[in-house]
Amino acid sequence: MAKRIHVCNAFFEQEVSGQIHSDLKTAFSDHPIFALLQLLPLLYAAPDEGVVVNAKPEAEFFQQSKLPMPRSLYFLDEPLPSGSVIVDWGASRLIKKWAEEQGASYDLPKWEVVEKLSSKLFSFEKSPLPGARRLFHPDEIEKLAREIQGPFVIKDCLENAGRGHFFLKPGQPLNRQALSAFVARGHPLIAEPWVQRVIDFSTQWEITPAKEIRYLGLTICHSDSFGKYLASEVGNPSFSFDPKIYEELLEEIAELGFFGNLGIDAMIYKTKQGEALQKIVEINPRKTMGYVALEMQKRHFLGKHLTLSFSDLKERSLLAKTLVTREGKRLKLRKTVLLGEGEYLPWKRKS
Repeated sequence: MAKRIHVCNAFFEQEVSGQIHSDLKTAFSDHPIFALLQLLPLLYAAPDEGVVVNAKPEAEFFQQSKLPMPRSLYFLDEPLPSGSVIVDWGASRLIKKWAEEQGASYDLPKWEVVEKLSSKLFSFEKSPLPGARRLFHPDEIEKLAREIQGPFVIKDCLENAGRGHFFLKPGQPLNRQALSAFVARGHPLIAEPWVQRVIDFSTQWEITPAKEIRYLGLTICHSDSFGKYLASEVGNPSFSFDPKIYEELLEEIAELGFFGNLGIDAMIYKTKQGEALQKIVEINPRKTMGYVALEMQKRHFLGKHLTLSFSDLKERSLLAKTLVTREGKRLKLRKTVLLGEGEYLPWKRKS
């Protein structure tokens, strides 16, 4: 039987937006956070599957871990077992090239479809937030800043998880230097009123090459006051949602030729009339932290109410604190992933 080998290319957005043009090994070293995120398959892959990394945890990490994890780890330039099948985090041309060099099997959707789904323009066109608008020129941002009655957020269409945001507030001077840097990337922009959120949540899906659509589960998303991702919560008994409203959208995405994992972010927010559902905030055509939380729940904590989060607190880390490269260089990680029971309560650093 072919061995499934996971590659967590958490630089997915950077590759799609053209910020990374190098080989796979260089891409993994592009930002320190990728050193941590490359280990995420240890939390959701089956124990008999493999994981590709550019640096491995020390042996004592596996000895101390209480979770059954894959033990077959391979360096990027290390030969893979014959007949290996590559499983990605998100579609990647860099993985495709590397897999061909390895003689491994890897299916890639049409790249233009991946690019289309990765842009917030697709989500905006399917379900625009009331009062939102597409911006075509920096002058439109200055005009908007003079007209708004409440706060607005300008979103870079090729960023995610709260990155690529520029905030406008009534009566507040416009920071033109910051604005110039923001628009210099040349990506499409969307302006949305900044609403008071009641709850952010996400549905996780998988679409097969045969266009079969599989619902994986529901997660509650937690973010800070600027919209930056903090945590994913699963199994909350007080919140439910009917995912059937996405059937038509997902069928369209499958017909476009996309296959792989997909997360659809949504929210309930306050209005003058009460509460409203924004059924599409963002579409992520890849695995997400919500997916990781759901898979951990299914594999290790069936039916439990759990929260998975990022933190700089190392004492309770699910993943290794130190990695070692093939050349023997030790890398100390600055962030970690934590698992908590119940609702999200930010863990505080011990004094």
